[in-house]
Amino acid sequence: MEGKVEIISVTDSTLHDSSIFVGHVYDNYYFNSANALVPIQNAQVLIENAGGLTNTDSNGFFFIKIQPGTYTLKCQKEGNPWPQLIVELKNVSIKKNEKIQVDFYLGTTIE
Repeated sequence: MEGKVEIISVTDSTLHDSSIFVGHVYDNYYFNSANALVPIQNAQVLIENAGGLTNTDSNGFFFIKIQPGTYTLKCQKEGNPWPQLIVELKNVSIKKNEKIQVDFYLGTTIE
């Protein structure tokens, strides 16, 4: 089952000329007892053409500080052996003093 991605752009002059990607990673097909999507701990978020890589925390949250530019972001579960389960967001332009929230919803396999 495929995943998806949502992007929200927020400009913030208090970033002191920084550019930041933040967001969460969720399992697109599993819900907790409150019927909310389950965050994925230790999912990998990669900025492909900048070498930035981070893992999500226990709440599925990630944070990457980057130079302004245009990037491709990829996300996958740690240890994922299936390329079709990598969620990709291409050509994301980020400017100085911009924080862009990207939430990933990862797919799953049926075995």
